[in-house]
Amino acid sequence: DGNAAQTHSKMAALMSIAEVNREREHGAAVTIQSWFRGCKIRAHIRFLHKTAVVIQKHWRGYLGRNCFRNTVKRAYFIMKMNFYSEMAVRIQKRWHGYYSRKYIHDYCAMKKYFRGLCMKNQIIRKELEEYAETKERERKKKAQEKEERRKHYEAQKMHYLLSTDQIPGIYNSPYRAVPDKMEA
Repeated sequence: DGNAAQTHSKMAALMSIAEVNREREHGAAVTIQSWFRGCKIRAHIRFLHKTAVVIQKHWRGYLGRNCFRNTVKRAYFIMKMNFYSEMAVRIQKRWHGYYSRKYIHDYCAMKKYFRGLCMKNQIIRKELEEYAETKERERKKKAQEKEERRKHYEAQKMHYLLSTDQIPGIYNSPYRAVPDKMEA
């Protein structure tokens, strides 16, 4: 029994010491647990942050590749449409040229038309030249008749200045051997 009492007293002493330290140990255990949980949660948050960054990186890469792919498709489509438009313009140009030469500006018909036009121009020129010559002759004839009438009028007006058999006129110079045309 002595041993049991001693053990019991030791146990009671230890219990009282444990009871005194229990609050402090409990606070220390809570502090350690909270620190451990904080480290664990911070590590998990860090892990989540890194995985979110990786997911965002892959998502942005996917979006960038899609955007680039769409840009390349659009550029290729525009380039293809420009090429097709250019080829269509070439085809239309050739067709319009052929159609114009064949049906609108027929070379043989135009050549025939121009030959006929040249012949008609020559005939008209000839007629115009004849008409101009006729008009010129008429003009000269009228001018000559007018000049003759003027001379006749002048002669009638100045008949008293002419020489007669008896009286020499003013146009008959004493130094001339032959009378002037006016005198004749």
